[in-house]
Amino acid sequence: MERIICILLCIGIINSATVSIFGTNYNSESTTSLTAPTTAGTIPTEIGLLTNLDSLTIQNYQISGTTPSEIGQLTVLTNFTLASNELSGTVPTELGKLTTLAYFGFFFNDKVSGTIPTELGKLSAITYFYFDSNNQVSGTIPSEFGKLFALTSFYLSSNR
Repeated sequence: MERIICILLCIGIINSATVSIFGTNYNSESTTSLTAPTTAGTIPTEIGLLTNLDSLTIQNYQISGTTPSEIGQLTVLTNFTLASNELSGTVPTELGKLTTLAYFGFFFNDKVSGTIPTELGKLSAITYFYFDSNNQVSGTIPSEFGKLFALTSFYLSSNR
């Protein structure tokens, strides 16, 4: 009997992967919301393992580095905010895979560069798109945004 219990516990441990994000451990299967604690550093690529995450907020911290493309693996995400950090690089095209996303807040990340990816035009559930004050971003609004019929609020200012 003890052997059966041990096997069941071991199976549970194998199936419940723990992912460390910003020094906090999260269960990859049961974590549905993540608001980053006050911290500095980079967003780890392991964030893409939190596949049941429906809300991700990393705001007002000293997060640097690039936005990991692995965030595109969070396909049940409905709320996404990366704001007031020290992020650099471009906006990953993989964010276009977040088709359940209703709120997209990506603002006050002064070192982000490039253009708005056309893939973000695939965010068919998006109602609120806030892409403000990413002062190195330039170019035009992708024509694919004309197909975002659920969109009710669109903010795009203080970019190039």
